[in-house]
Amino acid sequence: METTATGAKQRKTTVFGDAPAARRVGYARVSTRDQVLDSQLRALEAAACDVVFHDVITGTAKHRPGLDAALAACKAGDTLVVYRLDRLGRSLIDLINLSDTLKARGVKFISLTEGIDTSTIVGDFFLKVLGALAEFERRVIVERTIAGLHAARARGVVLGRPRTRVFPCRLNRFLRPAFRRAA
Repeated sequence: METTATGAKQRKTTVFGDAPAARRVGYARVSTRDQVLDSQLRALEAAACDVVFHDVITGTAKHRPGLDAALAACKAGDTLVVYRLDRLGRSLIDLINLSDTLKARGVKFISLTEGIDTSTIVGDFFLKVLGALAEFERRVIVERTIAGLHAARARGVVLGRPRTRVFPCRLNRFLRPAFRRAA
């Protein structure tokens, strides 16, 4: 394994003929600096990952540089490998969306702990079952939210932002600067 300029560990690959070698791109993540990546990195190395990217950031963060770099490194025919599904993200819906994006790009997906491999029929099926469960969960949450709003209205709760009172003297004070800028 070599370390690249971005800090990712990279295994040398040999390409035979003109066809580019399909790579295994690994991704590891821990939530805090107190946690260590060692076990995930060893598992990804044992899974023969050619390059491994990592983050030390919470899974709910919208922007994860290591994951972004791993996804950018994946080309058609490559495989994205993670130690566990929860290392990729906290939301099942986000996992399914990411899986669909990878599939559209021709990238396979493997989760080592759960044994999910989308290059197999069973792995793809299992991921789709998880997707169905995610859709069910989303619809149940929407139903509960709507039922809660109806119940609150029935109890007389006024929903939404409180109305603000605008007095003419205050309105003029706010409008004058806008008119000055326009002139």
